[in-house]
Amino acid sequence: MVALLTKKTLVENRRKELTRLIKEAKADESRAKARKPKAAEGEELAENSAEEEEGDDARSAALEKELNMTEMDAADVKELGALEKEGFGDWTRRDLKQFITSCERYGRADKARVCEEVSQVLGKDPAQVERYYNTFWSRFMELKDHAKYIEKIERGEKRLERNEVVKQALARKCSRYSHPLRDMRLHYPAGYKSKGYILEEDVFLVVMMNKYGPLEHWGEIRDEIRKAWQFRFDWFFKSRTIAELQKRGEVLTRMVERENDELKSRNSKDEDDLAKKAKESSSSRSKSKSKNTSSSSRSKTSGSSSSKKRSSSSKQSSSSSAKKPRSS
Repeated sequence: MVALLTKKTLVENRRKELTRLIKEAKADESRAKARKPKAAEGEELAENSAEEEEGDDARSAALEKELNMTEMDAADVKELGALEKEGFGDWTRRDLKQFITSCERYGRADKARVCEEVSQVLGKDPAQVERYYNTFWSRFMELKDHAKYIEKIERGEKRLERNEVVKQALARKCSRYSHPLRDMRLHYPAGYKSKGYILEEDVFLVVMMNKYGPLEHWGEIRDEIRKAWQFRFDWFFKSRTIAELQKRGEVLTRMVERENDELKSRNSKDEDDLAKKAKESSSSRSKSKSKNTSSSSRSKTSGSSSSKKRSSSSKQSSSSSAKKPRSS
């Protein structure tokens, strides 16, 4: 396939070169005819001009003959056509760039969304797009600039991973409040300057980012701000551009992540303290239980020994009474 495509490219380039040379030769012919001297100027000049015209005619004819002969063999053309039908001959570099862009936007793992977008944008058959997807990821190493394409896709996948992390952080933050817009509090770092934003605006942004997503749909978030009744006279907040809102959203997500990390570390520390206390209490209970067991065993031992002593003394008294003679 590669050899046939290379041969086809060489033939096409040669034909383009011959076409250019033919045009130049014909242009020379027309200029020579325009400069053709009249008979009054001398027969010698007329003869030289005629020779030049014949030379130009012969040159253009030779080039045209070579152009007609410069073609691929019929067998090669047939084989290349069959291979192009099996492959993706109608896919251009523009189509490849659109495919890379879709993979960057959704990630290589989301095959369904990638194929759907490519099919809609390029107007291609979904089955063909799916086949192209499978072929690309099995043979992308054969592309000349595959490293650049993969690097671009990996950047998009890292952005998606970051988006997922931020989504989870915002969801944890909002889940701690039954009514986030009313009850949520944000912990600003010491010495932080809000740059014009107030707590109510920041809380609204956090809730909207949790609803729509932190890295996209900023147009929808801006529309929500402009429709919110509590900001109907807040011209500063309503006049912010998408870029400004996105920048503020990044600041707020970092604050929320820091707060979640601190809360997590605090909870883990409390759990460790509780586990330590529980372990200490269980060990103290086991010690007291062992002490009680040992004391009860000692009391049982002393009781049995005293009972033995009492029984032996009673036996001795009975034997002494039996040996004493009875008086008549």
